[in-house]
Amino acid sequence: MNNNPIQPELKELMKGSLPQMDTTLQRDLWPQVEARLGERKRRVVPVRLKWWEWALAAGDLGAAYYAPEAIPALLYHI
Repeated sequence: MNNNPIQPELKELMKGSLPQMDTTLQRDLWPQVEARLGERKRRVVPVRLKWWEWALAAGDLGAAYYAPEAIPALLYHI
């Protein structure tokens, strides 16, 4: 379908200008991925909250208790 005589020459020039790449897989990466995922699961980071975060949470709970109609507004700002 392609009647352009320049295209095969251009294709050969491009092939010659680029170095050959080895596309075979050198090793299986899945065992390393599984090991890293296992490390991440084993490592538990404790949640540390500052005093002002506890104060804000207490204020939110107090607002929800005394004014339940404010709950949608509190959820909107999260």
